[in-house]
Amino acid sequence: MIELFNQEHAVQAYGKSMQEKGIKIGEKNGKKQLAQLFAKLFALGKTEDAEKVSKDPEYMEKLLKEYGLAEG
Repeated sequence: MIELFNQEHAVQAYGKSMQEKGIKIGEKNGKKQLAQLFAKLFALGKTEDAEKVSKDPEYMEKLLKEYGLAEG
C-alpha cells in the first residue's frame, strides 16, 4: 500500500514538473513572438500599431496571425 502511494506521488510530482516546464516554454515562445512582432512593426514604421499592440491583446493576436508569427 505504501509502495502504491509512493508511485502515485511520484507520478503526480512528474506531472507537475512537466506542466511547469510547458508553461515556461510557452512563456518563452510568447515573448519571442511579441519581440518579432514589434521588430516587424518598427521595421515597417508602424509605431501606432506597436502602441496599440501594447494595449490591446486582441489586436496583438490579430497582427501575430496577419504576419505569420502566431503558433498553432
